[in-house]
Amino acid sequence: RWLFSHFSEDIAFWSFDNTSQDLYGLYNSVGSNGPTFSARGYNGAGACLMLSRAANQSVSVASPFLNMVNKSFTWEAWVLPNTLN
Repeated sequence: RWLFSHFSEDIAFWSFDNTSQDLYGLYNSVGSNGPTFSARGYNGAGACLMLSRAANQSVSVASPFLNMVNKSFTWEAWVLPNTLN
């Protein structure tokens, strides 16, 4: 889950609940090298984006440009690594 906010106004929100699309439909993302989604919640609700470093997987927003220069902003994420090395 990623949330990008600027001055109390949500600009983009990616829940990654089996989709990489932005909630507002403006900053939709595209997966590279086959990232997957999985329902891994301890309570069975929601889903998550799974990325493999070995497979060089990523998700990016190509257009429109999300300009964060000279702006106060917040990135929020919940991350659960499978291994640390």
